Amino acid sequence: VEAAALSMAEHAETAVYRTAQEALQNAAKHAGAQSIRVRLYRQKDRAVLEIIDDGTGFDVAEAPAAGTPGGPTGFGLSGMRERAELLGGRLELISTPGRGTTVRLAIPYLPAAQV
Repeated sequence: VEAAALSMAEHAETAVYRTAQEALQNAAKHAGAQSIRVRLYRQKDRAVLEIIDDGTGFDVAEAPAAGTPGGPTGFGLSGMRERAELLGGRLELISTPGRGTTVRLAIPYLPAAQV
């Protein structure tokens, strides 16, 4: 785990946490990953979360749609995308059979309110 000390608005922190939780669960449950790398960092005006596993991977173009029987992550992937879009960000999924999967969430950096 590599994590910068980012103090973000609570709703942004929750979205990052839930995305990490879902991606880690998918890697453990479906990918047979031996190792998983988690990175959280700030890139200019964006907060970026990357979950990179060395699991079985899959062909993103040929995978059944999320939420359908046999889909790669059920409703999890659509939930991660929805969270990203609600915050004005995007979710990127990169995977190749036999070469693992990368889930990358990039959202606008929303600092916590100064009290």
